Amino acid sequence: MKEFRKRHPLTKVSGKKPLLSALLNTYKQFGGRRKPKIGILEFRPTFSTTTSEYELFRDFFRKEGCEAEIVSPEQLEFRNGVLRRADYEINLIYRRVSVQEFLQRFDLSHPLVQAYRAGAVCMANSFRSELAHKKAMFALLTNEALTRNFPRRNERLSPITYRGRGW
Repeated sequence: MKEFRKRHPLTKVSGKKPLLSALLNTYKQFGGRRKPKIGILEFRPTFSTTTSEYELFRDFFRKEGCEAEIVSPEQLEFRNGVLRRADYEINLIYRRVSVQEFLQRFDLSHPLVQAYRAGAVCMANSFRSELAHKKAMFALLTNEALTRNFPRRNERLSPITYRGRGW
């Protein structure tokens, strides 16, 4: 790295400001008109002596004037149209819990799902966004034995044709 730095200027790039900006823009697009109360959704660590990245984000969000708390799915409740952890009302969720982990522990009647369905909370990285994180999906999409059955670009197949081709 020292040799590389001799030939190329390097700068440190922080991800905290762009992340907060993206969260705030998402909340604004959701319809939020005031500063959000952010819930950083993470499972409680069983044991940790170090500061987690989520604590660093929480502290940064607070420093930038946003209320923020780390919350665990077990702590959430949805009542009177508000998602909350005890007295802390949440209107923006920064989800760090994977869908798979979530569904292993909870079902679709969970307060977070209820609040999301009701439009009572903005989930910046919704459950639908997880597909891009699944390596197994990329493995499937690069398997020629499967993709040869996909329609070619600009080719339209009827549902009957899809069934006939193994869909």
